Amino acid sequence: MKKYLQNTSKIGLILGVMLTGGQPSWSQNFARAQNLPPKHIEVAPVTSPRLLKDVLNILKDNYKIDIMFERKVVEGLTVS
Repeated sequence: MKKYLQNTSKIGLILGVMLTGGQPSWSQNFARAQNLPPKHIEVAPVTSPRLLKDVLNILKDNYKIDIMFERKVVEGLTVS
């Protein structure tokens, strides 16, 4: 029993030192030293404003659907 307790305490001490106080391995140092390229963020191109009625007509033609709207409701409105 005494020998079992000594072995257990030795293993526990070794594991504790390895997990908390050990030096990082070569793979961790290698991962830290790598230079990662900056991430590129795609930005949508800025488009000129279009008339809402024209955009609705384009959607109507593309999706083969019927979009019903009154001209006085969409007249003069623009989208970008």
